[in-house]
Parts: sequence; C-alpha cells; structure tokens
Amino acid sequence: MRFPNLSPDLEIIGETLPFTLTAGGQSLLTFTARLRKKNIHMDFDVDIQAVEGGGSVLASIVSV
Repeated sequence: MRFPNLSPDLEIIGETLPFTLTAGGQSLLTFTARLRKKNIHMDFDVDIQAVEGGGSVLASIVSV
C-alpha cells in the first residue's frame, strides 16, 4: 500500500506493512487520518494504491 501525493499536513496511521493477498482475495485495512497541526480545517483528497513488490500499481482509489 502507498499513499501518493499525501499532503504534508496529513498523517496516515494504521497497517502499512507489506502483506500478501491471494488473487481475488479481499482484506479490510483500518487507517486513521490525522492533521499534523491542530486548529486547522482543511479538505483532502487521499489517493490509495495497492502495489506489487516490484512497485507496479495493481489497484488505485481516490477518497474524497
């Protein structure tokens, strides 16, 4: 998993370690997004990519 273009004001906390998922398999991963600075109100788009060991993108989603 990787989070390309993540704003420096936003921190992602959760399972980011590599793991293996069988073809057609599914897994639920929990993440917490936290602002690095307090008292700031911002909107963010978060890109999440599933990547293989070689770095090729297998799946991508944008959370708005």
